[in-house]
Amino acid sequence: MRTIPIVFISALLTFQCLAQEKGKTRFGFETGLLVPNEGGFGLSAALESKYNIQNNMNIGLRAETSGYFKHKSYSANLFSLSVMYDYYFLRDKRSICPYVGMGIGYFMIEATDISTDSRDAMHSVYYNPAVFLRLGTELGKFRISLTYSFNRKPNEVNVDNRNNDNVSLLLGFYLGGGNWK
Repeated sequence: MRTIPIVFISALLTFQCLAQEKGKTRFGFETGLLVPNEGGFGLSAALESKYNIQNNMNIGLRAETSGYFKHKSYSANLFSLSVMYDYYFLRDKRSICPYVGMGIGYFMIEATDISTDSRDAMHSVYYNPAVFLRLGTELGKFRISLTYSFNRKPNEVNVDNRNNDNVSLLLGFYLGGGNWK
């Protein structure tokens, strides 16, 4: 029971800092809705670890997991690991700060297709390079972003030749990073 007040006070002190400072590290978590390019819906969650190379830019690693349904008989789970870069505008001491970002990495899709002609499910796993682009804004330590992920390069295991590009609307927060300078 004593740890709850300590964690709460630590979180309050952490959220007093705004944005980022050169040479500091940030950690973030985002979650939200995902819409595949071919239709359907899903959920996405991502963890990020970033290093601030300048007061208005950072680089880091992003691990993301998503699950979605394209129609009644097709579902997929996507896991990706990317190297990413974000550039922030309005670096003054403001609590609202828009940004653009991009990342390149690798993804794995585990897909299940239940054909209407057969009771057998076709299960496939394939790996390919991935790229994502995003726009967003930060309000204090909270953020909202719109991300487009290019996961389209199928290989020979992707027998259905499905396009797994998707758009996601993510809400999140981050810890660390220092103050705007």
